[in-house]
Amino acid sequence: MEFKVDLNELPQLNQFPNLKFRYYFGVLAIVFSLLLLLYNIHKFHFFFILYSFFLFILGLQLLYEGKGKLINALFGERFVKVNDELIEIKLKSRGKSEVLYWDNIQSINFAPSNITIITKDNRNVKIEYGMLSYTVVQKFKEALTTIAKEKNVI
Repeated sequence: MEFKVDLNELPQLNQFPNLKFRYYFGVLAIVFSLLLLLYNIHKFHFFFILYSFFLFILGLQLLYEGKGKLINALFGERFVKVNDELIEIKLKSRGKSEVLYWDNIQSINFAPSNITIITKDNRNVKIEYGMLSYTVVQKFKEALTTIAKEKNVI
């Protein structure tokens, strides 16, 4: 059994009916920022240049999210992966992923707000649910329990 979730993708596109709205609003923000910049090009006002820049960046972000990706994907990948050999978790865009091999896991404890994995060298690894959606947490727990029962970890 293998479970892998890319946390930078929006989970289910049908849960977000406003993706088209985000896309078109992003186009509108980019066009408006360029028009604002062109309209005030003869007057060099720092405010208009700064405002146009931030409006342009907002438009790019809305375009990207309108395509079904989170803006965090530009800064690094975030994922949860469970298979018969290992558990690999990377909840933040920056930093390294946490890799735990099933041969090195002593026990897994499920709590209401986190999962604590205790390794054979007495290291505690806590996985907080705060960065995960409810459906991802449920599928992740299901995959962990299924493989842990096969490996006699629980």
